[in-house]
Amino acid sequence: MELSLGNQAAKNPGVAAVLSFFVPGLGHIYGGKIGKGVTILIYYSIFAIPNAIFIAYAYGDAQSLVPILILSGMALFIWVRAITTAYKLVSESNKVGSALKKCSYCAELVKEEAILCRFCNNTLEGR
Repeated sequence: MELSLGNQAAKNPGVAAVLSFFVPGLGHIYGGKIGKGVTILIYYSIFAIPNAIFIAYAYGDAQSLVPILILSGMALFIWVRAITTAYKLVSESNKVGSALKKCSYCAELVKEEAILCRFCNNTLEGR
């Protein structure tokens, strides 16, 4: 089911969440925030890859438990946050009844009628 919002087709927030479930950051890329999606993927990799190495090589070593717990906690936080923010990003961009435009300063989506960007507080052009 594709909804049309002017020149932009609506995307399914559930798909964004599932994509981020399997690959953190992929839901943001699906939602149009490619830079943010790649950044999330890089940060997740920074914590997840060393964690996997610690687990593989330090199995049974009690001293390796602290780095494993720290890396696992950070990777889990980034993973869950990527899922929830991807869902929210796509949901907000699909709001029917209000046309959206991009802020020329921070590139976030704001309502067409907005005078100030709610993200960066800069005055929007054309107003």
